Amino acid sequence: YLPREDRERFGYRDEDLHARRATPQFRRLMRFEVDRAQRFLEDGLALVARLPGRLQVDIEMFARGGLRILERIRANQYDVWAERPVLTRADRIGLLAGGLFRWLGRAAGARMVSVR
Repeated sequence: YLPREDRERFGYRDEDLHARRATPQFRRLMRFEVDRAQRFLEDGLALVARLPGRLQVDIEMFARGGLRILERIRANQYDVWAERPVLTRADRIGLLAGGLFRWLGRAAGARMVSVR
């Protein structure tokens, strides 16, 4: 989804959108959208520890997966038309393992605080 307001701001024409052209205007637009999405995801990650239990893992995996996709978009010079950014199996396994590890660490830390 690319908001019309943003497309107009960057001069990306509807014809180019429908033809899936990665023009210089498109790449600038995508850089803007990727940077904005990154800020939202990072802000969300900062709140994960405030969530209840297992929801922490779900939200953290969602945000970190989104950040990984944004890395892929950047690596492809913002041309999502030429190559769709996806998470590999290794990415998904790493996200799950990392999310569970961090969740267990937070849970252990919370138990230690409540014991004191």
